[in-house]
Amino acid sequence: KTGALFEAAVALGGGDRRFGRYLGLAFQAVDDRLDVEGDPAVLGKPVGVDVRLARTTTASGSVETARKRARYWSSQASACTRDPALLALLHEAVERDR
Repeated sequence: KTGALFEAAVALGGGDRRFGRYLGLAFQAVDDRLDVEGDPAVLGKPVGVDVRLARTTTASGSVETARKRARYWSSQASACTRDPALLALLHEAVERDR
């Protein structure tokens, strides 16, 4: 869902929809990782919600799997653009701690 949402937003702005989809997938992988190992005080919300609700996420296998997926989708997104502002947005989305 997150990938599709980001894809639509980028497309509406006239950008490459592939960039939006990959950005959304990378963002979701980071979100899944933070739900496992994030700091609730930094995130501003409880962690472990996906596990408690038995949701399947990119971190279901392991946190390292979520990290690898975030890196993969980030590399796919960065291949879609040369725009420094979009690359900065991608970096912030993947390197965030909240």
